[in-house]
Amino acid sequence: MGHPEASFGGFLESLMTAIRRSASPNLASIEVEDPVAVLYLVQPACLHITHSLTTLKIYLSKRVDNAADILPHPHRMEDFEVRHLCLPFHPPDASLPLIHTLRFSYLKSISVRWIAGHVLSAL
Repeated sequence: MGHPEASFGGFLESLMTAIRRSASPNLASIEVEDPVAVLYLVQPACLHITHSLTTLKIYLSKRVDNAADILPHPHRMEDFEVRHLCLPFHPPDASLPLIHTLRFSYLKSISVRWIAGHVLSAL
């Protein structure tokens, strides 16, 4: 019998591959609680999944130090809830569509450097 984490990793990879292949422009919400799933979500082959999201919730149980550069990709995000995620710094002139669409945000135990210089007019 294999290691439980290895089987979960295989299951997660299969699940994320299925989502990546079948994600339609109508996918509006994703909630993630596993750091490995977040790493899949920010891979170039999966970034199109986030384009149509209006809600993204990432609730990790402990701090993850690998930066997840997901912010430039959602084009319609209104609700962004995050706990224990490392977000990279984006300069004030960076293209971040969510600064125009974000209406609600819950941030806990994350760096807010990414928001420096940005005005979130809809928040």
